[in-house]
Amino acid sequence: MKKDATTMLIIMPKVEDWGEAQKYRKKNIPNLRCGPHITLLHPYVAVEEFDKEEERIKNIVKTYKEINIEATKYDEFKHRGGRRTIIARIKKDKALMSLQQQIIKNTIFEQTRKNKKFEPHISMRNTYSEEQTNKEIKKLINHVPLIKSTTNQILMVAREGKEQYYVKKIIPMGQQMDIKPQINIGQCTTF
Repeated sequence: MKKDATTMLIIMPKVEDWGEAQKYRKKNIPNLRCGPHITLLHPYVAVEEFDKEEERIKNIVKTYKEINIEATKYDEFKHRGGRRTIIARIKKDKALMSLQQQIIKNTIFEQTRKNKKFEPHISMRNTYSEEQTNKEIKKLINHVPLIKSTTNQILMVAREGKEQYYVKKIIPMGQQMDIKPQINIGQCTTF
């Protein structure tokens, strides 16, 4: 894997539920690299480690049938240096919160991530002022319905450099192994 490669473990709403949120994101995020998603772990392991990690994740997710993904409101996250990210906050569904904690607890991330607070969200765009942020949140409230969906799979995704993320592994939840992938292996996650 190249030095500048990046990997993530994510869940995504069903593609048919992306709707206006993805249209807004495409219009407002330069170099959009991934569709609407909730990041469970980032950075994740090297692509070369995906096969080994896939078995660990399968053992964790086999007890989950599906995860609810319900955005509750548009909000902002302030970064150091003044940059802001407008987000759709995701309801802290018991299964979602448990899934993320079980993944951390049962993978190599236990030591590095156990004290970090998980705030599930979908990033909508970056802004650089309070005025711009407030204007965009009002626009979202008036024109972009909040995402409400479910998922029954976890995606292991990767990108090199500034490329778009591509699906490398799909791990279905529950005992079913014949679940139709929402996105196919090798497919770009942005559409």
